[in-house]
Amino acid sequence: MFEEADRTYLFIECFANLFRYNLRRLDSPVTLRDEIENINNYIALLKVRFADRIHFVQEVDESVVGIPVPCMVLQPLIENAFIHGISEMESGGTISLRVRQDSDNYIVEVEDNGVGMSQEKIRQILGDDAEDNRPSGSAGHTTGIGTRNVMQRLRNFFDYDQVMDIQSSKPGGTKVVISIPKICVQRKKECIHASNPGG
Repeated sequence: MFEEADRTYLFIECFANLFRYNLRRLDSPVTLRDEIENINNYIALLKVRFADRIHFVQEVDESVVGIPVPCMVLQPLIENAFIHGISEMESGGTISLRVRQDSDNYIVEVEDNGVGMSQEKIRQILGDDAEDNRPSGSAGHTTGIGTRNVMQRLRNFFDYDQVMDIQSSKPGGTKVVISIPKICVQRKKECIHASNPGG
């Protein structure tokens, strides 16, 4: 900062914020706002490294961002969108994050315009008979948390099974949709408040 190296200062600040966030316990409740702030740090680092090769679009309903979610559920989805979706594209790679609600649900979408995935892979991630629930371990991942792991933690957190859907075409991109009934969110808020009455 003193040397007016603004790009380096931004990189270090974002990396420090990301590192601190990654050290949280995965079962710790956070808000969706916390998750989005963490994503913005992650995207800032990607843009420092890959410049114009990545475009990030964010459409967020601010009335939704206070809801509780498990820690580290969005970054693995953004990572997958980049690493498996658009990282091989020379230019024009876009990742979109949308947060909205309808009459019954809170909805989070992570979409890329990359290479897509097979229906077999989608079934493996979403199906109860998937071969395992281990972290994906793909090269380049910073969290080591796979999409199926995120889905299972969301299921456990909200006690609701139909939390995730994946839509994809090859080529054409992939959209991961998290949908949580408002009644489940309200029940979770009450549970958190009961366990931390002074918080």
